[in-house]
Amino acid sequence: GAGVWLPAYFMRVHGMSSGEIGSWMAMIFGIFGTLGAVVGGRIADGIVKHTGDPRWYTRFSAIVILACIPFTFPVYLWSTPQPALLFFIVPIFLGHMFLGPVTGMIQSLAGVRRRAMAAAFYLFLANLISMGGGPLIIGIISDFYTAKYGTDALRYSILTLVVITSFWSATHFLLAARTLRQDLAAANEN
Repeated sequence: GAGVWLPAYFMRVHGMSSGEIGSWMAMIFGIFGTLGAVVGGRIADGIVKHTGDPRWYTRFSAIVILACIPFTFPVYLWSTPQPALLFFIVPIFLGHMFLGPVTGMIQSLAGVRRRAMAAAFYLFLANLISMGGGPLIIGIISDFYTAKYGTDALRYSILTLVVITSFWSATHFLLAARTLRQDLAAANEN
C-alpha cells in the first residue's frame, strides 16, 4: 500500500513532479530492490546451509523486515526530498531481501504437486491485501489524520501502516519458525 501512495506523497509533501519521482522510484526499486532480492536469497541460503536449520529462512525474513523500520522514519519525516529518497534505498534493499526465502518456503511447504497452486494463491493474496487493501487503509488513516496533521496526514498515515505491518509480519515469520521443520517434513511426505 505504501508503494502505491509513495509517488503522491513525494509530489504533495515535497513538490516533486511525477516524472521526477517516477525516475527515482524506477532507479531505487529497479536497482536496489533487485539487488536486495538476489543478495537476500544468497544470504538466507548460506545461513541455512551453514546451520542446517531451515527455520532461518523465516527468521532471516523477520530480521530484515525489522531492520527496515528505523530507515523508514527518515523517508517520511525528512524535510527535503533527496535525503529522504536516499534513505529509501535502505528499506527497499532490505525489504526485498525476504522475497527469495519466502517464495522458496512457500514452494517447499506446498509439496511438489501443489506448487503452482501455492504460488498462485500467494500472488493472489499479496496483491489483494497489499495492493487492494493497503492503499485503501492508508487513505482512511490519512483522512482520519487530516484534522490533526493537515497536509502532513499522508506522511504519517504511510509511516503508521508501514511500521505496524512490519512488526506484524516479522512476528508471524518468527511464529512460523516454531513449526517449520515439522511443516516441511509433512510437505515432503505428500
